[in-house]
Amino acid sequence: MIIALTLSAVILSIVYGAVRLAWRATDRGERRMDASQHVRTLVDRIVPLIHSAYPLVRGKDDERELYFIGKSDSLGLVTSDVDQYREDPPNLPGLRWIRLFVDSGGLNMEESYFFDAKALEEEVSGKPLSMDPYVKSVKFEYYEVKEDESSGTWIDEWEPEDDKLELPRAVRVSLVIEEDGKKINVPPIVARIYSWTPIEGGGLSKKKM
Repeated sequence: MIIALTLSAVILSIVYGAVRLAWRATDRGERRMDASQHVRTLVDRIVPLIHSAYPLVRGKDDERELYFIGKSDSLGLVTSDVDQYREDPPNLPGLRWIRLFVDSGGLNMEESYFFDAKALEEEVSGKPLSMDPYVKSVKFEYYEVKEDESSGTWIDEWEPEDDKLELPRAVRVSLVIEEDGKKINVPPIVARIYSWTPIEGGGLSKKKM
């Protein structure tokens, strides 16, 4: 009887340990899947905005301005993208000004369909749209390809020259997410810009990388 009870206790301990390990593995797997889905959703929202960047230039002669703000902690641009995750009326086709930035509330987007030079001073009216409250920090980098060079370099800020008002060829976005007390460094997201060079007359030259 004592031997049988001892063996039963050992077997139960082994079974309990196996069940506990399986539960932990399942829980970790579910957390990884949730984190992966979270990152995919962020990519689906950010990348199309940058892909559809429009190199809008306004002004005359020496007073021309490119509607693009490329800083390390914020990104402002004109885009034609429509957010697939939104159903509100303002999310309509057409050019709009947006600015992405992170504050205490996470990743935000300011937007305006009617904008002027104040947009370049980061003075956009309206309440910022919260894109993801779990994003704690963001870093933007810009891919610059100089004339007569086949490859480029990543720089922290984009400052177009007066005689060469162009968008960067791509934008690299690095995000840090914090969820359930755990920080996740998202692998850098690289979004190409397909149309980066404006031409006179309001038209657009579509060059491919």
